Amino acid sequence: MKFEIDVRPMTENTFIRHSHRGTYISNKGREWREHIQWHIKNLINKGSLIPFKEGTRLEGKYAFHFKGKRKRDTANYEKPLTDCFEGFLFENDECIEKWTLERFYNAEYDHVIVEFNERK
Repeated sequence: MKFEIDVRPMTENTFIRHSHRGTYISNKGREWREHIQWHIKNLINKGSLIPFKEGTRLEGKYAFHFKGKRKRDTANYEKPLTDCFEGFLFENDECIEKWTLERFYNAEYDHVIVEFNERK
């Protein structure tokens, strides 16, 4: 399964907030997650994406495309995006046994190419 998300990825530092009460998703993070999940639901409803069955072992690949030249740490972008897919594409991110993260600069627009495949 391969698809594109045409939105700038959010870093874990912006997605998550910490307070004396605990850890929570920021307001900005909630809005961003809702946008991603809306996009995923539409792709599923159109038949473009089929969620994986529970227990399926996966390999995941994210290709982050950034509009500018500013250097970025892809590890900070992986977790918030993966959390958006839980309950929609797969039950829990524990099923992803192998990750590949790539980054590209000077893209025409901010976007992420997402790919998940069953692991043999």
